[in-house]
Amino acid sequence: MKKAELVFIPVSATGHLIPNIELAKRFLSRDNRFSKTIPVIDFPTDTSITAAYTNSFVESNPQIKFIYLPPTADFSPSQEANKSAEKFLTEFIDCHKASVKETIIKHVLSGSDSISLAGLVVDFFCTSMIDVANELGVPSYLFFPSGAAYLGLFQYLLFVFVMLVVQRRREIKTKTGHVFSLDKICI
Repeated sequence: MKKAELVFIPVSATGHLIPNIELAKRFLSRDNRFSKTIPVIDFPTDTSITAAYTNSFVESNPQIKFIYLPPTADFSPSQEANKSAEKFLTEFIDCHKASVKETIIKHVLSGSDSISLAGLVVDFFCTSMIDVANELGVPSYLFFPSGAAYLGLFQYLLFVFVMLVVQRRREIKTKTGHVFSLDKICI
């Protein structure tokens, strides 16, 4: 039977890497036709906790491969990234897209002929890696490492934000007669 490879791309912070590993373990416990590869991006504030966890995990789970990506020498955050943690993380992940793609090609696609790439499971903060999946012609799956209640809160807050924008739009329209477009608002 032909094996398929899933590549998990998490942020290497403890709250993201460990849930991704646990999800990979659950996939393996249900279907052993899948093998898993996890490219680990060294985060600047990475702690020894994640390294210790992954090292202990590798010994007991040979079906899951960890590939430690080298740090990129060309990463220099913009002025905006120094003001916002979200912008810094986005730029940091973006600068690793080429090395992640190269790692997938080198370690997954050029390996055994009996293994095919089934898709990329992308962490919530690594959504720019969806471009890598598109370039490789494989599906990408978004993984939200927090619980369902937290995801529900995110969706609710987005709903409330959109409703406030719609309400504000109506107020502006009735006062000025002009309508502004929702596509100019960044969500």
